[in-house]
Amino acid sequence: MNSFLIIGSGFMGHSLALALKEKNEKFLISAIEISKNHRDLLSNSKIYENVYRSYEDVDKNIDVVLLCTPPLTTSEIYENICKKFAKSLLITDICSTKSFLKDKVFPDNYVSSHPICGSEKNGPAEAKVDLYKKNTCILIGEKNQSFKICVNMWQLLDMKIFEMSGEEHDQIYCHSSHLPHIIGRAFFNYLESKKIPEEFLGNSSREMIRIGSSNKELWNQIFNGNKENLKISINEFQEYLNKVKNKL
Repeated sequence: MNSFLIIGSGFMGHSLALALKEKNEKFLISAIEISKNHRDLLSNSKIYENVYRSYEDVDKNIDVVLLCTPPLTTSEIYENICKKFAKSLLITDICSTKSFLKDKVFPDNYVSSHPICGSEKNGPAEAKVDLYKKNTCILIGEKNQSFKICVNMWQLLDMKIFEMSGEEHDQIYCHSSHLPHIIGRAFFNYLESKKIPEEFLGNSSREMIRIGSSNKELWNQIFNGNKENLKISINEFQEYLNKVKNKL
C-alpha cells in the first residue's frame, strides 16, 4: 500500500493523514473535503498530493480508501464508493456504530474499522498526529487479503487490533462509549438548567460537560444508529441509579 484517499478530512481524517505521513513520508495521500475552508487548510498543509471536492473527481488508482465521514454520510455514499474504487486493495470506514452495514454485502476489498480514539474537538485544525497511537482498533470483515492489509495499516500506526461482528461491536460500545455520552449530555443539560457559575464547577463536572458538549450532530447520528441497544442500556443504568438513590 502506497497511495491513500481520505474521504472526510476533519479531526479524525486529518489526524490519520498526519499519522500516516509521519510513518512514511513517501506515502501519497489525497483527500476529499466538501468544506472550502477545510480544503484550503489541507492544500496548505503539504501533507496531501491532491485535495478534491468530490470522490467523482478522483481520476487515479488508489490503494487504500478511508471513509472518515459520519455514519449517515458513510451509509449514503457506501455503494458508490465501493463501485468507484472496486480495484482498490482496501476500502474501510471508521464509524462508531455499524448498524448501517447490517443489510449490506461487503465487497471483497471492504473491511469496517473503528479506531477507539477521538475528542470533543472537531475540524482539521484540531488534528493530532498521535491520536491513534497505542489505542484499540476494532475490525469487522472477512479474513482475506484486504483484511490483512487493514490490520497492517492500523498496526503501522501502533494500534492494538481486535476482531468482532458488527452486532457485537454495537452492543459493547453501546455500554462503554455511547451510554456515557448520553449521560454526559443529560448532565450537561441538567447543569445548564441550574445556572451554576463556571467558577463553582468541580473537575468531575467539567469532565462530564466536556463529554456532553461533544459534536451534537455526529453523536445524534451515533445514538440513532444504535438506538435499540441504547434503550436497553439506559433502562439497565436507570436501575443502578435507583439502587444508589434507595441506599441514601
